[in-house]
Amino acid sequence: MIVKRDVLNKLLLLKVLELTNKVPSGLVLQKMVFDLERNLRIKKGVTFNYEFVRSLSYPYSRELQYDLDFLLSQGLVIKRGSLYSLGEKGRAAVIKAKPIYMQLGIDTSFENMIKQFNKIPFSSIYESESSTIKSKNVGEVIEPEWY
Repeated sequence: MIVKRDVLNKLLLLKVLELTNKVPSGLVLQKMVFDLERNLRIKKGVTFNYEFVRSLSYPYSRELQYDLDFLLSQGLVIKRGSLYSLGEKGRAAVIKAKPIYMQLGIDTSFENMIKQFNKIPFSSIYESESSTIKSKNVGEVIEPEWY
């Protein structure tokens, strides 16, 4: 099954929000997606395809922010204060996309990585920059798109 990159990125964002239940800020979501993308690429799993640059204090993807804004505008994701979670439309989209997730093998790999993320206090996510990120200048690409 071939899924367009922009569609896959959005489906994966919905899956992350389903599995985490809620994310406390856009910064945490950016860092979480960055870590998922890097780790799943190493494991050769299906993952996001965003380009991340070094921001002042964390990896940042403009395309990820656009996708999140799109999902918010469509009512698939809701934001209360700085907290992001799935809306009813988002839950319905995840259920409808279940065959795609299963065929691509996303459920297992994502669930395992999200379980690991859920064990980490969100405050430590802010502080967990690797030397790879710190060695880059602000605005420099730290994780390129692959396709």
